[in-house]
Amino acid sequence: MKILGQLLKSDFKLVFRDTFVQFLALYPLILGLATRFLMPFLTDRVILIDLTLYYNLIGSTVIGLQVALIAGTAIGLLVLDEKDQRTLTALQVTPLSLRMYLVYRLGLPVIFSMLGSLLIIVLVSNFLPMPAPLPSLLVVFLGALPLPVYALFISAMGQNKVQGIALSKGLGPFIILPVLAWFVPEPWQWLFGIIPTFWPAKAYWQVMAGENLALVLWVGLGCCLLWNSALWVLFQRRVVHTVL
Repeated sequence: MKILGQLLKSDFKLVFRDTFVQFLALYPLILGLATRFLMPFLTDRVILIDLTLYYNLIGSTVIGLQVALIAGTAIGLLVLDEKDQRTLTALQVTPLSLRMYLVYRLGLPVIFSMLGSLLIIVLVSNFLPMPAPLPSLLVVFLGALPLPVYALFISAMGQNKVQGIALSKGLGPFIILPVLAWFVPEPWQWLFGIIPTFWPAKAYWQVMAGENLALVLWVGLGCCLLWNSALWVLFQRRVVHTVL
């Protein structure tokens, strides 16, 4: 616990000295404020189409997808940075195992992602239609589960931070495909369920349509766990075993 406390303290110091990390920490606030003030302006004065038809799509994207993508990308790059600096190797002489360190490194951002998405809900609730509190929590929970997918993919496939940045650009389909799914009628829409980010978006749409959320919640949870487990195994093979 003492070592975890030191890691947490070190992470707080990182926030204060790194402007990019500061931006990531403020990203939910920036995204929420941008949606709250920019969307009404576009709706009333600029956009010639009726954006109200796409409010559920916009809501599912900014609440269920964006924060986890940004946070997961940042953690993946951070792990690559720590691998380059041999921080992961140095952990072997501490009581904290490498696997427990990674659980901490992935678990804390998941909590941050959920809190950030809840902040966005508060900021945009006067403009976009929002689910009730309990369904909102379920959507936010599902939206945070793909975060380790992003982080593990970048840190497992990248050899260094430069490669990690290049790989992060390949995460776009995790956002684009759920958006495309919005325009695909059922039952074909369910084919997009192969990707974990489809499920928080689908959960939001079903909640707003007054439909039962149980199937989406459990299948989405299973899908995210499968992705995370597969990438965890890949990470162990490509990274963990090289520093043990």
